[in-house]
Amino acid sequence: MYYAAKHITVLPTAESIWKIQVEREYRWVKDNYTTTKGGNRLCLTWCPGTLREISRSVDLEAEYEIFQRMLSESVHSTPIAAAHGPSIIDSDIVTLAWFFVFRFLGRIADYIEIRLTQEEHDNVSCSFVNFFDG
Repeated sequence: MYYAAKHITVLPTAESIWKIQVEREYRWVKDNYTTTKGGNRLCLTWCPGTLREISRSVDLEAEYEIFQRMLSESVHSTPIAAAHGPSIIDSDIVTLAWFFVFRFLGRIADYIEIRLTQEEHDNVSCSFVNFFDG
């Protein structure tokens, strides 16, 4: 019985293969996000500017201000506030997700120069309106 078990080959799982690939890719880009080349200490920021500055540069600072307050109160607060979550209703979260997805997709389309249909262009343009402007 021991002899049979000793010679069984264990095949790698999809998860272990995925982990190896992720670690390989991480090593490839790691130096872009560490304080020194070859170091292990990660940078505190990975992009130029703060979220406030980035939101200001795309004319969405007011939206940032409101959401930052609404969402951070449950993160930087008491255990009771954390248990109750942010003071935003579920339907607004779904609408926000829609806005953010279309903003992101619109930027990707611009970057890789994908020509959008008029309807797609209108959806993307609509998503860049400040969420609180109606």
